Amino acid sequence: MRHLFRQISALLLCAALLFLTSCGGKEEIKALSYDLSEKPQTIDPQFASGSSAYTIIENVFEGLTRLDDAGEPLGACAERWEVSPDGLTYTFHLREGLVWSDGSPLTARDFAFALRRLFGSTPAPGAADFAVIRNAGEILAGKLPASSLGVQAPDDRTLVVSLAAPHRSFPSLMARPAAMPCQEAFFLEQKGRYGLPSGQVLGNGPFVVESWTDSSVVLARNDAFRAPPQVDRVTLHLGRGDAVSLFLAGKSDGVLAAFRRLPELGGNTGTMSYDQSWVLLFNTSGGSCADPEVRRALVSALDLDALSALLPAGALPSQGIIPPSAALSELPYRRLAGATRPAAAAQDPRALLQEALGRLGLTDPGKLSLLVSDFEPGPSFGGQMQKNWQESLSAFVNMEQLPYEELLSRVQSGRYSIAIAPLMAQGNSTVDFLSRFAGQEAAAPEDSGEQPIAVLLDRARGRTDPQEAAADLLAVEQRLIDDSIVTPLFDAPSCFVLRDGVEGVRYHAVSHTVYFADAAIR
Repeated sequence: MRHLFRQISALLLCAALLFLTSCGGKEEIKALSYDLSEKPQTIDPQFASGSSAYTIIENVFEGLTRLDDAGEPLGACAERWEVSPDGLTYTFHLREGLVWSDGSPLTARDFAFALRRLFGSTPAPGAADFAVIRNAGEILAGKLPASSLGVQAPDDRTLVVSLAAPHRSFPSLMARPAAMPCQEAFFLEQKGRYGLPSGQVLGNGPFVVESWTDSSVVLARNDAFRAPPQVDRVTLHLGRGDAVSLFLAGKSDGVLAAFRRLPELGGNTGTMSYDQSWVLLFNTSGGSCADPEVRRALVSALDLDALSALLPAGALPSQGIIPPSAALSELPYRRLAGATRPAAAAQDPRALLQEALGRLGLTDPGKLSLLVSDFEPGPSFGGQMQKNWQESLSAFVNMEQLPYEELLSRVQSGRYSIAIAPLMAQGNSTVDFLSRFAGQEAAAPEDSGEQPIAVLLDRARGRTDPQEAAADLLAVEQRLIDDSIVTPLFDAPSCFVLRDGVEGVRYHAVSHTVYFADAAIR
């Protein structure tokens, strides 16, 4: 309870000082407002999930490392680290004088306890991501206790982590919320309420949780942080309504606008995050599009240069099926894998289509419908494709323009034959991103040496070297493109925008979190 009393006293003192200075006219409270996309269930770093919870955690806690805008690890609580020549031992050296928000010392033991919590009697959802730590696999299998995890704190400022295999992006992994510190004594005092609205958290980051209600989470500046922020308070609204509309009405200080909402921003500019890959999808579960040669004929008939000329501002020619903001082991996937290559086009798409239909016992491809978004470039792309198919193949394809959510629903439920639809990056789940296509590929010749997509994905999951995993995933992308299951069209951005007079608020494209510690209000 002593931690709770100290934290409440500190918050009350902070609030009183802010009230007095504002009433006296000496200093105006600097506050920011932002709308979260969902209501967090917990902000326990080891067990939380979702971008809203992670946004709160990354502002209330600080890990050993943090990632810069390029995704590279920087020192945070750790001022430096060393790795052994065999790549199996990381030694992190903590900064001097680190404290929790209640003023109590923060030590390496707090990081060791947090990592062991991931592998307790009920393993944390993200425990598998840290399975590279020595003995983690055996702990998850129930063969060893969590206390045997390869983490040690020989003194207050040194954390030693032993790995089962080399993992060159391990310092980046330690920037994740699941690796944030946890003070054991405070955690035990909470008696199961740690990180819940009815309980408390003890943080070590730039802000503390001042209040948490059904409508908002309010963060107050943590003056005990090693570099206190310039803003005094951040109100994170929950379930208030459409975030873009609220921002445009002047009711928030920043917003992440999805690609389809960018025209509403008018002249507002911000940070682009390419988190969507818009692709041409074929439903391989039935009908003529289940045949790879029919699909290849349809793709070969497209005028890709004409399509590229229709791209709206901000959209970029595609680099592959997986969008640029996706990560693999905390590293940018496209930087590791490189770009895919277009599928080889048939010399005579009309002849290829007729041959494929004859083999199927058909005279035409049947009733085909192309689903597109009801916003650009959906209608323009769809119209160009209709023109190409009619002129090159004498194939008539109906086009349906759908609202965004209905388009997603139709594609996800399989109620389509052809669609221009987005594939969205989800942080580090690059393998899962491609798993939806396992089993859809055409059968490879026995002497080709090509592995099924499911085998390549399983192999990528088991890799400890991100470069090798990226090579497996690139092979999956290329297989889907060559089989004309997925044809990349363009990469589309979301845009993170701040109101005039606000600067320094950072949006992390991989985790979809917002960091307020460097914010300033002019």
